[in-house]
Amino acid sequence: MRKKLTVSVIIILILAAGSYYLFQNYYVMELQELKIKNGTNVDSAIQNAESFLAEFDTHYPELTPYLSPKKPRSYAIPGLIRAKNIHASGKQKGKIGYATDMTPQGLTVTKDYLIISAYSKSKAFHSVLWIINKNNRSFIKTVVLEGTDHVGGLAYDANHQRLWVTSIEKNWTNSAVASLPLTDIENYDFDKSKKTLAYEYKFDLAGVKRSSFMTLYQNKLFVGYFDKQKEGHLSYYDLDKDGLPLETDLDSYEGSLAAKTISIPKKVQGITFYEDKIIFSQSYGKSDSHLLIYQNLGLANLSHLTEGNVLLKVATPPYLEQTWADGSNLYALFESSASAYRDNWDIVLVDRILKFDFSAIKAQ
Repeated sequence: MRKKLTVSVIIILILAAGSYYLFQNYYVMELQELKIKNGTNVDSAIQNAESFLAEFDTHYPELTPYLSPKKPRSYAIPGLIRAKNIHASGKQKGKIGYATDMTPQGLTVTKDYLIISAYSKSKAFHSVLWIINKNNRSFIKTVVLEGTDHVGGLAYDANHQRLWVTSIEKNWTNSAVASLPLTDIENYDFDKSKKTLAYEYKFDLAGVKRSSFMTLYQNKLFVGYFDKQKEGHLSYYDLDKDGLPLETDLDSYEGSLAAKTISIPKKVQGITFYEDKIIFSQSYGKSDSHLLIYQNLGLANLSHLTEGNVLLKVATPPYLEQTWADGSNLYALFESSASAYRDNWDIVLVDRILKFDFSAIKAQ
């Protein structure tokens, strides 16, 4: 009996050692094959576009016709295998390092760029922005932000050329948002400065428990709260001629008051507007995510929204985060290819931003 047990233990140890060896060599091979720019991988984390689209069509054939007919149809999410960053804690705090646990959260689109926000799952590194060329899909730069916030939502104000980022301030009663001028983002050079980029402003927003996601519409800043078990809520804030929330004293940091607050379905991760439609991205866990599409009756008639009065519900792969409407294009960001979720091989892992033709979805 003891002999059999010893043999079993030896076999288990050999298998374990073999598995570890294969894992180590696979990881080294993976790193060797990565396309690296300024310390950050710029190619997709799982597979190339052709193989992804084939898998996507197999599992979500009803969605394939809605992908934009105009190229590029997708953009690889950078930094998911290796991302140059700044240590946020420990003995290495403030020094340059390479994160392997960055998780994408927010997405917005400008005339020239796609901007992604991501945070370090372990909080060992700073949160970042990744800037991608909108036309040729090339990775431009990393912008390292102050702190390790979840940075769950982004919104670009084209009129004032300002980026808004959801934020957290521990000593503030309400939710927080922060802003960055586009010129500061364009002029920032991480390789030269080796420092974080300071925010322009931070605002305390009364009416929202926590700023989980955001968008801009008709010169109003929409900020929402995600709740996985019960209804969330959505508030919007009027902006002044300079594009800043009204009723805010920049010296006293008093909270801006919401013009209106409504309840929304649970598990909402993002919101965007397209013509006469309101689109929520709803997602949590490994089950299918959804686009919840509502009729937009105008801000004066905006009232509580439930799944019961949804106009159209479209299933997508799991782990859908923020969407952003740019013309008739609907850009969709997923977090499933981040290291925390990449082992879920029983789902479609989306390691790229997908571009849909929303006019086609709307026609259904």
